[in-house]
Amino acid sequence: MVEAALAGERVHACSCGYLLTLPADPAEPLCAVAEQPVFAQLFLSRVHAAAGALESVQWACDQLALTQPAPEGPGGQWLYEADQESAAWAVDAAELDLTDAVRLATVHGVPAQLLVEAAEHHQPVETTGVPAAVAS
Repeated sequence: MVEAALAGERVHACSCGYLLTLPADPAEPLCAVAEQPVFAQLFLSRVHAAAGALESVQWACDQLALTQPAPEGPGGQWLYEADQESAAWAVDAAELDLTDAVRLATVHGVPAQLLVEAAEHHQPVETTGVPAAVAS
């Protein structure tokens, strides 16, 4: 169903028992209002997975900050800055994925409390030594 949505199509259940993929208006939801409770777990799973990916990226940034030696010379400084920029990009991408998953779930009627529970980090992520652009 999500693959169909990304392709600009919608999945409909036919009375004959088959699932039909039909073109649809991007403004309409992925599923009918009556079907939203059936798909709530799918949307919650996507939010939970995106939150886990973000937490993993933040942990990797912490490890980079803790294990990366001080730069030596212009080449070392360049590599250090490139690593920090890559880490910041990875955090930004993970945050966008989480935002998109939450937005999709919200549009499809998943209750806000369930979204908060799925998106929260179960343990605080320490960002000691990571530049503010990476930690945010």
